[in-house]
Amino acid sequence: MNYQKTTGPIKNYMKQVSNKPFFFSIPIIISILSFSLSFAQQDIIDKAIAVSGTEKLKNAKASFDFRDYQYTYKRNQGRFEYTRIGKKGDGTEIRDVYTNKGLVRYVADTCTSSNELGLSRSKVKS
Repeated sequence: MNYQKTTGPIKNYMKQVSNKPFFFSIPIIISILSFSLSFAQQDIIDKAIAVSGTEKLKNAKASFDFRDYQYTYKRNQGRFEYTRIGKKGDGTEIRDVYTNKGLVRYVADTCTSSNELGLSRSKVKS
């Protein structure tokens, strides 16, 4: 290498670095290791998902009560339905049903709003 145009500390540094090729290889080694670690991390995540039992949730049902609401969950071959049932202050039942098609709200078994067909926040009678 030609160091005659550089002077002072830069020239000395270039001489030191050129004599030690290991310093140039450190960034390359670090990038290779980080690339390998990202593959190892993804492999760990994939194995954890496989062992977790998510396959069992493809066809599942669940229900529970929480803060004056009853929640249900149904899933069957990619189709899902989430339901929340509660009561207004006057005792009228409110049922929200969320499916693959969208969200529908029923008040006293009458559909009051739907976004299934792009009818967001509109009054729809069934």
